[in-house]
Amino acid sequence: EKWDSKQKMAFLINAYNALTVKLILDHYPVKSIKKIGSFFSNPCKLEFFKLLDGKISSLDPIEHVWLRPKYKDYRIHAAVNCASISCPQLRNEAFIAERLEEQLNEQMGLWLQDKNRNEIEIKDKTFRASKIFDWYKDDFQSWGGGIWNVLKKHLKSSKLPQDIDSFEIDYLEYNWDLNEFRN
Repeated sequence: EKWDSKQKMAFLINAYNALTVKLILDHYPVKSIKKIGSFFSNPCKLEFFKLLDGKISSLDPIEHVWLRPKYKDYRIHAAVNCASISCPQLRNEAFIAERLEEQLNEQMGLWLQDKNRNEIEIKDKTFRASKIFDWYKDDFQSWGGGIWNVLKKHLKSSKLPQDIDSFEIDYLEYNWDLNEFRN
């Protein structure tokens, strides 16, 4: 209760990411987070950790009850990581309240510039966007002013064509394979 909003948000993002790694490690070797649990269950709904109040919970409420509705910040989608190849990359540092704005902006920019996850094709006037933009289009619209405003805010103007608003959006197939280091 004594934490401010930024401290809580940073904690929740870090908890989500750390608990995702724990979930993978607890079931490793696994080819995809989607392979955890039963055929009919979503691994993000799998209850596998205790909250501070002692209740058992899952990843789902961290993202969809505590983070998204409370903070109404589209950059959350660049910060949380589901351990899949198509997810935004996991940061090599924890999110901290004192630098949260800077870290979220940087994370959003890195994700948008990652050609494996998003790509602007000037020749055919297409933005090949992560499926996350499709799944959470309401978040990007309501909290970021739409996909084009998000791009304009987080990418250098030299990387954006002036007529970006007229580009088609082609959502990329989501690759749920485990994002792991391979020799």
